[in-house]
Amino acid sequence: MTQRGSGTHTLLGRASPPMGRHRFDNLVEELTARVGGDVPRYALWLRIHERGLDPERLTRDEVISLCGGFLQRFLRERGFRLRAGEVRRLRRAVASFEPPLATPERRLPAHQ
Repeated sequence: MTQRGSGTHTLLGRASPPMGRHRFDNLVEELTARVGGDVPRYALWLRIHERGLDPERLTRDEVISLCGGFLQRFLRERGFRLRAGEVRRLRRAVASFEPPLATPERRLPAHQ
């Protein structure tokens, strides 16, 4: 269930982040795994926001577009580097990511 305008989704009465936020979280996790160190979430969030995108509502195409020079510059500023092959694998990984969807099984309590 989504409350209009709030961006908050509820599953079984618990709030969960909007779908775009799942994409941002996945991007951070993929980057952290590929560079072998902690990518600063908040700094990345701010940089994406400065670019005119809302990290809480990223679309698949927006995340894919971030995987080029934008992320390379961001990572380089923090002492990280991704080789060309890793950038291609990162693009494929974020392109294939499907945020968790609220299926009927997840929305409805289990029958006892």
